[in-house]
Amino acid sequence: MCKNKVISYFFINSTSTSTIVFHMNSPILFSPKWPIIIENLERGMPLKSFDAIVLGKFNRYFNSMDEAFNRTISKVLQDVPGQIDFSKTSGPSLRDVASIYEGPVVYVGMFALYAKSEQEANLNFVKSVASTRDNLSVIDGRKYINQMKMECGADDMGQGVCFEKKDEATKNLSRRVNGMHRCTGDKGGHPDLIAWEVAEKLNRL
Repeated sequence: MCKNKVISYFFINSTSTSTIVFHMNSPILFSPKWPIIIENLERGMPLKSFDAIVLGKFNRYFNSMDEAFNRTISKVLQDVPGQIDFSKTSGPSLRDVASIYEGPVVYVGMFALYAKSEQEANLNFVKSVASTRDNLSVIDGRKYINQMKMECGADDMGQGVCFEKKDEATKNLSRRVNGMHRCTGDKGGHPDLIAWEVAEKLNRL
């Protein structure tokens, strides 16, 4: 299933007392005061109390000018303190997070090929601070796509059919296959493999 929603929720597992804070396409992360807003929203939990942070690539205004995401974020931001302008504000980078949070941070690159430059920039940042910081890691989002030589990109959210590069010449697709959604199903997929790698990285860090 593929979804593109603004999601922010707080989950507590009463059995293990584990806590997961999850923000996907959350407008509060486009505020310069995002650490304070998160701490206030998450029942006063300071960032330093988190065991780890898993970070992804944030959508940017110039990538979303004609998309529903831009319209949705702009509308929701009206209720975020500070009158944040999405067109002038970016979500925090790995460097930003690492500068205020001392715990483990795992950056997960996108499945889309166009995000490769940001992933490489983060990898270079991790290498540059390796002598003083050993709990930062970058996961190549396209690692298993490249290994399996299988894109399996979904043109629409919730779509049950995936496409390969060869389909670009014969199908009426809205974009290049290497920039499409990646979905999971009953037989698993690329996201499942990345999820296992995230778990392994967190255990090592």
